[in-house]
Order: sequence, then structure tokens, then C-alpha cells
Amino acid sequence: TGVLVNALRPEDLLKIKRELEEKKDKERKELAEEKKKEEEAPGEAQAQEAEKAPPPQEAEKADETTFADLISLIRDERDFIRYQDLSVRLKEKGEAVLMEKRLDEIFPACLVFVEHLSTQPRLADDLRTLASERLRSFLNHDMIIYLVQRLAVKDEQHRGVINSILLFAGEDAARALLDSIIDSGDAVARRNLFNLIVRFGKQVRPLVEERL
Repeated sequence: TGVLVNALRPEDLLKIKRELEEKKDKERKELAEEKKKEEEAPGEAQAQEAEKAPPPQEAEKADETTFADLISLIRDERDFIRYQDLSVRLKEKGEAVLMEKRLDEIFPACLVFVEHLSTQPRLADDLRTLASERLRSFLNHDMIIYLVQRLAVKDEQHRGVINSILLFAGEDAARALLDSIIDSGDAVARRNLFNLIVRFGKQVRPLVEERL
């Protein structure tokens, strides 16, 4: 080796040195490339998985059926499963309607459910149970006051059905009727309210005594 080195010219040594440096530089670059690929591999793998994965399902579309639409649909429904589904959807939408005190929109639903409780021929018991639950869920304090106010009106077209709804509401309705008849200055309104109060029978007596 010493003889070989001695036989080389200076420019040959420089050439060998350059070649060695270039070789080392190339190896360093290759190592750097490999390291870079390793670091990027997880990200690429995730990207590839994302490409392979099926596209996410579209978010379930919001129920665009209106409260009035649901009332129309449930009016003639007699299948228990479909009736139950419509009943639940009415409850969900009805909560917002009640909160916003859009009581004119709740009233048609009350008419349908009280009709289902008294329809002849009689509805199946499971449907009547759902109708009863839904009607009761709509009869909050605001709705009862709304019905009492309508009952007091001289030309109310739905007087008979409103009477049935308020009788169904029970004591809360009886209290509202008594308060209204005391506060009313109209003879016709008082008579309309009194005619219903007497139909509550004995249960109204303690409520009257409370006000004496």
C-alpha cells in the first residue's frame, strides 16, 4: 500500500480524496432521505387509510316535517308503530311550540287526541294510551288558560271539545275555571264557565271552599 501511495501523483491523491468525500456525502444524503421517509410514513399511512376509508355518511337530515304536518299524519293513523313514531315526533316539536307559547298551533293537536280518546268505534287500547299521554303532555298551565279563555267566548265553535279537554285536564283546569269565573265581568262568559265547572262534580267543592 505504501508503495502504491508513493507511486501516486499528488493530483491522484486529491482525486481519491474527492471521491471519498463525495461517497460519504452521498451516504449522508441517503441516510437523511431514509430518515425523512420514516418520519413521513405515519402521515402518509394515515392519508392512505383516509383515502381507502369509505366516505363518512351524511349527517342525518333534520326532520323537516312541520308540527301541523304531523297532526295531519296522525289523525287517521291506526298502526301502533307508526302512531307511536308520530306521537314522539309531535312531543319533541310540541315542546318548542309550547315554550314559544304558540298555543293556536297546539290546539289542533289537542282536538285530534281528544277525538282519539272518544272515537266510535273505540280505538285500540294501546293507541288510546298514547293519545292520552300526548294530550296530557300538551296541557301545561298556559294551554289550560288558553282553553278556558276560548271557552268563555260566546261563539266558540269548539266548545264541546274544549269541555272534554278541560275535564280530561282535571283539577288544574277546575282551578283555572274558578279563577276565571271570579274575575270575569261578562255574564255570558260566566255562564259558559259555570256550565263546565258543575260537570267536575264533587272534586270542585274543596276548590270552591278554598276561595271563600
